[in-house]
Amino acid sequence: NLTALQAALKGAFIERDDAVGVLITALISGQNCCLLGPPGTGKSHLITALCDAMAGDSFQYLVTKYTSPEEVLGNWDYQEMTTTGRMVRRTQGKLPLSKVAFLDEVFKGNSAFLNSLLTVLQERAYDDDNGRQKIDTKMVVGASNELPEKGLEALWDRFTLRCWVNQIDTDKGYERLMFDPSVGNVSVGIPEESIELLREYVLNNYRDITSDIGQKFADLRFEMKKQGLTMSGRRWVKAQQIVAGSAILDGHSKAKAKHLDVLKHTIWNT
Repeated sequence: NLTALQAALKGAFIERDDAVGVLITALISGQNCCLLGPPGTGKSHLITALCDAMAGDSFQYLVTKYTSPEEVLGNWDYQEMTTTGRMVRRTQGKLPLSKVAFLDEVFKGNSAFLNSLLTVLQERAYDDDNGRQKIDTKMVVGASNELPEKGLEALWDRFTLRCWVNQIDTDKGYERLMFDPSVGNVSVGIPEESIELLREYVLNNYRDITSDIGQKFADLRFEMKKQGLTMSGRRWVKAQQIVAGSAILDGHSKAKAKHLDVLKHTIWNT
């Protein structure tokens, strides 16, 4: 089950409890998330372990400045093009048929790729000559060694959950890293069907799940405004869904004030 997977990931990756929590919360609340931090901190390894636990329902790709939309969304079907003149994508084995997509070094893409990605992140869709095509992907995870450059604010905004991953801090952690063969190894898996049931429950009931802490949300908005911090209405709704997911993951049918703590991974930009 999901709590077993979360425990296995936390046990296998040293000092990565926050990052694991962000990934699992994003998974059951249907959000996009991004792990940031210096090279060598295990971001890609952790995300890949989560993808591998999804029983093949994942797509993984290393993005470069040369990456084209076709490499991720699927090549054009040239047979269809020659017979009907319509440009449609062949999506087998590509992001549109995955449940979870991992895009490493996501901010290094060129403008054509990143513009296509915006529609995927926000609308869960892509465009071709047959119109806007809905995709199966429930969560897109990005990883990067640095924050996005100026001009990528719209893309950055679509990653609702963000987590900074630091180097291992303790001597005990480094000892485990160097001498414990179990580090980074996760044998627990979970079928997408189980996650989908939880995800549908969260997204269909997030207003009711968070109804007892409405004033806490208002207090948070007030404090943020005093400090000159703002979030769009879209992000506030997604924040509400994230808090609901955090509560369900914690075994509660109603969110409590403590579940707002997950928003520390939502309201920061730089």
